[in-house]
Amino acid sequence: MQEENIVVILDFGSSKISLTVADISSGSPEAILFHKQAPAVGINRGQISNPRNVSQILGKLVAEAQEELGIVIHRAIVNFPRWKVHTKELSISLDRTSPDEYINEEELQTLRDMAVSKMIDEMDSSNVICATVAKSYSTEELLNVQEEDILGAIGARICGNFLMFLGPKNAKTNIDKVMNELKIDVFSYEFTPVIESPFVLSAEEKMQGVALIEIGAGISSVSIYNNGSLRFFKSFPFGGKQVSSDIQMECNVSQTLAENIKLAWAYCMPDKLQNMSDKILKIEDPIGNSTQEVTLKYLSEVVNCRMKEILNACFYLIKESGYDDKLRQGIVLTGGGAQIHCLQSMVSALSGLNCRIAYPHYFEEASDCAVEAMLLNASNLKRIMFVSPMQEEQSDQIEQTREPNPGELFDEEQMSDGVKHIVKEKPDPKNKKEKGGGLKGFFASITDSVMTSYQHFGEDDNKDNKEK
Repeated sequence: MQEENIVVILDFGSSKISLTVADISSGSPEAILFHKQAPAVGINRGQISNPRNVSQILGKLVAEAQEELGIVIHRAIVNFPRWKVHTKELSISLDRTSPDEYINEEELQTLRDMAVSKMIDEMDSSNVICATVAKSYSTEELLNVQEEDILGAIGARICGNFLMFLGPKNAKTNIDKVMNELKIDVFSYEFTPVIESPFVLSAEEKMQGVALIEIGAGISSVSIYNNGSLRFFKSFPFGGKQVSSDIQMECNVSQTLAENIKLAWAYCMPDKLQNMSDKILKIEDPIGNSTQEVTLKYLSEVVNCRMKEILNACFYLIKESGYDDKLRQGIVLTGGGAQIHCLQSMVSALSGLNCRIAYPHYFEEASDCAVEAMLLNASNLKRIMFVSPMQEEQSDQIEQTREPNPGELFDEEQMSDGVKHIVKEKPDPKNKKEKGGGLKGFFASITDSVMTSYQHFGEDDNKDNKEK
C-alpha cells in the first residue's frame, strides 16, 4: 500500500472511541484497513473530560493498529463534539478588482476567510470556530444564490451570508492534550453535522427541506436544510444513554446488560408488538447473581416514554427554527439511537412527516455515519502523509555486549610494541521518526415546556432518570 493514500480517522463519541484507517486510492474508501472501538471512558457528552484516561484507551487502539498494519501513525482527522455548539450569522462583502471577470473559487475562499477573520475579532475568547457554512451569495443582479450559481457570474461586488459554528475552546484544548500525549498531529477538526450532509442527504432533500436528527448516546441534535444549504443547528444533552439508564433502573441490571437489552429488545411502540406483547423476557445478571422477568410490552412502554421525550425536544427545535412548514422531504434519522426498533414509525406517527434512517455504506452500524462522513470528506486528499512504514530493526542496530577478542582489534605488531591503542566504539544508529400545510399546526402545538428539563441539565446522569 502507498502511504500517501492512507487516511486516519478518530471519532470521540459519547459512548465509544473509534479508530479507523482506510485506503482512499480510488477517491473513495477502497478498503477499511482497520476499524475498532473502545468504551468512551473519560468522555462526557462527546467532550473529553479526563484527557489521561482517553489517551490511555486511544493509545492502545493506536498501538494495535500500528502493529497489525506495520505502520506508524503521525496524523489524524478528529471530530469536534456537538454539545454546546451554537451558531451565528454573518454577512461579509468583497469589492472585486476586475468586475468584468468571472467570479472564481479563489474569490469565494477569500470571502470565507474574511468572514472567519471578522468572527474571530467579534467572538468571545472562550469559543473557537469549528465550522463555517455559506448560506448564500449575492451580486448586483443575483440575490441569495448557491455557490454553483455564483461561480462564473460577473459583478463589481460579492456579498456572502455565512453561518458560523462556535464551540467551547476547552473542548479543543482537551483533544489537543490527548493527541500531544500520543505524539499525533491533528490534520483537521471536522464538525460532522456539517460534513455528513452530502453523504446522508440527497440534493433534492436539501433543496426542498429536510430535518436531519442525529440521536447519539449522550447528545441529540437537529440540523435543518432548505434551499440547498444548512439553515439551523442545535443540540441537547439527551440520547440513547438515557434509554439504557431507564432499562437499568426498571430491570435492576448492570449498565452493560441494559445496553445489550436495548439493542436487542428495545421497541419504542408498544402497539406495534401485536402477538409479541405477552412475551416474557427472562434476564439473568451474572454479576449481581439475580434473575428478573419483564414482559416485552412493559419494556417497550419504558422505552416509549423516554423516546417520546427526546423526539418532542427535537420537534420543539424544528418549530424554533422557523422551517417547520418547509420540510417537504420530512425527517432523516441517524446516529446510534436510530437503531431502536420502530423509531422510524414513531417519528412518522408523531410528526405526520415522511421519515427514513440513513445508514453508512462502508460500515454496519448507523452510529458510524459520522466516521464514514469524515472518511469520504477526506477522500480528495492527496499526498498527505498520515502514516509511514514501520522501520524494521536491523541486525547492526542491536549489538550484543561481549568481551572482544584481542586478535580482532590489533595485529601482531601492534600487540607486541607495548603501546595501548584506543579503538572508538561505533555508535548505534538511531531511528528517525516524523512528527507527526398541516406541518405548521403540529409543530406549533409543542410548547416551550418541552425544553424546560434541558435548560438546567446537570452533569450527573442520575438526574435524567424519571419515575415510570
